Amino acid sequence: MNSTYFPCAEKYILGSTHTQGTYKKNFYTYDPNFNGASGLVFATIDTNNDYSPLLAETYNWQEKNTTAYCIENTMDAQDQLFGNATRLVIKATYFPQGFNTDGDWFNYAGKNYNGLEELKEAYNEAGDDSNLKKACDKMFDKIKAYPGSNISVSKFSDLTEGDLNGIPNGGQVIKDGKDDVIRWYQEGLCYYYYMIRHDNTLNDEMVFGKYGVVRNNWYSLTLNSVGGPGSPWYPEANNPGPGDPDPKDPIDEAAGYLGITVSVAPWIVWENEIDI
Repeated sequence: MNSTYFPCAEKYILGSTHTQGTYKKNFYTYDPNFNGASGLVFATIDTNNDYSPLLAETYNWQEKNTTAYCIENTMDAQDQLFGNATRLVIKATYFPQGFNTDGDWFNYAGKNYNGLEELKEAYNEAGDDSNLKKACDKMFDKIKAYPGSNISVSKFSDLTEGDLNGIPNGGQVIKDGKDDVIRWYQEGLCYYYYMIRHDNTLNDEMVFGKYGVVRNNWYSLTLNSVGGPGSPWYPEANNPGPGDPDPKDPIDEAAGYLGITVSVAPWIVWENEIDI
């Protein structure tokens, strides 16, 4: 989220036109953070309590079909990076086809595990030096060290569903920076993010005016499809997990699971349809 803006900003006219609203030409504005990344505000994680996301003021989780005000955030073409642009985060529940939908599931190295018992079975069959066994042991150490944990067992293979139920936001708890970990989808919880596009007619990579949020525009985002699970941890822009893009990565270099279409009209409504 951008925290600064110009009360009166210089406008750049883009090539696309609109059929809705009052402006026939699409424009982009120059804001104080047009070059670089000063003035940005990020969501964080409450590591002192339950590892829940601490959203930037004044935002909170919203139900679908609701609206929120977002301060202007524009950038030069080469600064359309994951750490600079405004993103939408979607909190969802996802279970692979055929999995139990009333418990947890796990993923490691591209393989899904339908519950703790299935993961423990794979752990017991793995070699002592296997990456899976090391990742499970790291998971055990993380949840054992969780403040207030009442786990009495001494090894991963003895964990029970009751032990895991006492850990809130389990996917976030066992995240360890960019290091590979067991992806713990607690009750199917996962997160997706979408970098808001200002001009949805631009298909070339890193084109000027493609990403950002411009004042006096209404952005309507429509989620069309979901192509797979999101991350089991909140996607912090400035503290990515394994597989997440770095803040300085260009937006157009990474693929995602969301398919979103954006439309904008002035007060342009920008409608984005999403396929995840």
